[in-house]
Amino acid sequence: MYEQLKQVLRSNDITLLKLSYMTHISPSDLSQAMQGKKPFFPAWKQKICNALHVGEINLFPVIKQNTAIDISSLELSLESLSEQVHNAWWEEKKRQGFHGLVGCPNMSEANMINDNFPCEKCCSHSDYFDKLSLRDQRYTAEIVKGVLDAIKKMEEMV
Repeated sequence: MYEQLKQVLRSNDITLLKLSYMTHISPSDLSQAMQGKKPFFPAWKQKICNALHVGEINLFPVIKQNTAIDISSLELSLESLSEQVHNAWWEEKKRQGFHGLVGCPNMSEANMINDNFPCEKCCSHSDYFDKLSLRDQRYTAEIVKGVLDAIKKMEEMV
């Protein structure tokens, strides 16, 4: 599994730990993905290819398989999936013109004390997943878990 990636790592004398530092993907996640216990997510593939200066098709060739989604593997990666969902949501909010309280041009000390939003484009969860409070990260994970549960129920109905 992932022979091309293994070959590039070997030929460049790069360990999974070093690849982890280069890509900011945890060593555990990389190891599990290399063993096929966890998928290589698109963002991970991109980080790995950028770090190794290799095209994605060279490291991760497309293999046509059954298109059914393995929900159990997604549940194992709930944190990563939650991060991707939240970050995609935040990118869309920014595209729509929303910003955080810190970035609001109308922000004043009075707004901060009263916990009011100074304008209609302020957004309270306005940052990337890794910058959110643990409470907000867990909240996002619960939403994603709810979506996965709904997909499971739909699969059972088919």
